[in-house]
Amino acid sequence: MTEFATLVAGSLHSELVTIVDVGAAGGIAPAFGCFLDKIDGFGFDPDPAEVARLNAAKSCGALQYVAGLVGIPADHPLAESARIRPYTTRNPWSRLAIFRWAEIDQAAKAGLAPPPLSFAAGAHMDATYLVTDNPDPQTVLLPSFLKEHGVDKVDFLKIDVDGEDLLVLQSMTPQFTDVEVMSIGIEVNFFGSNRPTDNTFHNVDRLLKEMGFELFDLTMRRYSMKHLPVGSDHHVYPAETRMGRILQGDAFYARDICAPYNKALAERTSPEGLLKLAAMFSIFGLPDCAAEILLVFGDRLATSINIPIALDGLSRQAQRGEQEPKPYVDYLRDFESRTIGKALP
Repeated sequence: MTEFATLVAGSLHSELVTIVDVGAAGGIAPAFGCFLDKIDGFGFDPDPAEVARLNAAKSCGALQYVAGLVGIPADHPLAESARIRPYTTRNPWSRLAIFRWAEIDQAAKAGLAPPPLSFAAGAHMDATYLVTDNPDPQTVLLPSFLKEHGVDKVDFLKIDVDGEDLLVLQSMTPQFTDVEVMSIGIEVNFFGSNRPTDNTFHNVDRLLKEMGFELFDLTMRRYSMKHLPVGSDHHVYPAETRMGRILQGDAFYARDICAPYNKALAERTSPEGLLKLAAMFSIFGLPDCAAEILLVFGDRLATSINIPIALDGLSRQAQRGEQEPKPYVDYLRDFESRTIGKALP
């Protein structure tokens, strides 16, 4: 959580923070901790035991967890191709150092010698889409579910289901006009083909741009090849390695609420809705985007939050690591003074 997001949480009096979490194992991320008693929405996970644990914990306000897989109906336009085409292609997994590490680890646990190291071309690890010809009670059709439960606004939609992320996003496409989603966090793959069913970053990006979202942040996780394995600064096993090909990442999309083409959206978004979007930007490490909202819509937000104090908090976030971070006014003045008369390189 951030100082600014905590300030926003204290300023919410008429609206809750609505979150839809697809792939909710482990619960809401600690970054949202300041909103815990002001969160509503739904989390979905296929593990009934984990869902029961999360519901029993009651740690996130009115957020309800639902056991089930989120899929697409049989009559979805992409359902036919999804039945016959894998959602991951060109997956290099069997050629990566992490795959070899797993081979060695499994052999050791079984008391066996490691299998011979092979540099032969590995097979692609493909998978198939989950298509609901005959939906069982645990299959969740997300658009229908949200409509049935009266959800018409979502502050943050998180999708992380380890493979079928694009499928979940595609299932929501008709609802983006009925449910006003303000920001999205989704896991993406950087490998894959040009097929529209591939769960790849370029397909996710194209779809969300079509739906009016902008990409604001993108992380990259590197995985070294087993042919020259490189270690990790984060794990004892070679995942998220110091060098290697980019394999996956997390993308953060949001409505560019300050852009001229979103004027109508901005006008129908409440002051608290604007503040919640600003808080999302802060939580995702974009205090500059949060500050833009405060300043562009300051006349609408002044009665809801102390803007100078809020800007000072965002300024401190932008100066993380500085021993004596400057207040916003001083920070901006210093930047302006350093910039005057300086030519671009």
